[in-house]
Amino acid sequence: MQDQQEALWLQQLARNGRDANAALRALTLAYNKRFLAFLWQRGFSAERRDDLLQEVWTAVVRGAAGFDVGRTPSSWLWKILRNKVADALRQYIDKDRKTLSDSDEAVLDEAEGQAWRQGSPPRLALDRCLREALDAMKAKHPKEAVALYLRHLENWTAQQVAEYRGGTAQAAREFLSQARRKFANFAERCQHLLPDPHR
Repeated sequence: MQDQQEALWLQQLARNGRDANAALRALTLAYNKRFLAFLWQRGFSAERRDDLLQEVWTAVVRGAAGFDVGRTPSSWLWKILRNKVADALRQYIDKDRKTLSDSDEAVLDEAEGQAWRQGSPPRLALDRCLREALDAMKAKHPKEAVALYLRHLENWTAQQVAEYRGGTAQAAREFLSQARRKFANFAERCQHLLPDPHR
């Protein structure tokens, strides 16, 4: 059913009629969070992620008329994203052989939710430390870090994580459980910031 709806949106884009803008908005709402997580996993900065998303949707609009109805829309959209990532990596390598920038303070600031921004200084310090621990984890366990990011910072359900990873909700829950155990090693640095339960 979802494939049929997304195929319809692509057809509306291809016709470039009155429904084209609404179709594009619907597609971006359906895919942007997953696309951003994919780019975050690969170490792109916040600014570069936004640029790549813009390039992806520009390519979608331009290529919608050539979409093969024999394919699923999701596979076609993900292929466009992966091609843009490959192009970006080649540009980095060809330009100056520098590695992709690490997720840094800008990523942490970008990810802060309203509740965290309004929290008390001790709570903010703990939240920031945990985010930095997650970012450190990403260097060694990128898939696990992204899964935790989606589940706990983006508030995705286990079912949504399963759809992103490909698999069942039960498999996603087991993967998240393993990821949390790995994360505990990186979060040891934050132990001193935990509130004293006896106070």
